[in-house]
Order: sequence, then structure tokens, then C-alpha cells
Amino acid sequence: MEIEKVEGSSNYYLLHLCTQAGTYIKEFVHGDLGRTNPSIGSMLRCRAEILQLDVTDVKMDLLQ
Repeated sequence: MEIEKVEGSSNYYLLHLCTQAGTYIKEFVHGDLGRTNPSIGSMLRCRAEILQLDVTDVKMDLLQ
């Protein structure tokens, strides 16, 4: 996991995650109304939301 602040903003960050297939990214970030713990929001004690979700890479390890 890596986080970087969006330049010129005090409230926006880019979160880079490397996960397995099937990981619930949205729940990990905002906690699904408290049903998913821990979440980014619960760890930072704030309301965390996803404004944009992009897949930047896919690794196909099963062929090796």
C-alpha cells in the first residue's frame, strides 16, 4: 500500500494498492457503513470515499 497527497489539495490522496482478485476495495476504503473493519476511514477516524477507482496493472501468476 502506498499513499500520496494530491498536489494543491488538503483533503485528497491517491491510494495505490496491490491486492488479490476479489478484494473489496470500496469496503476497505469506506468501511461499508461500519460493516468492514478495519477500513481506511476507521483507521484515520474520518469519512473516506472513493472518487475514482482504476485498475492500473494485472499480473497473471497462474501461468507460471
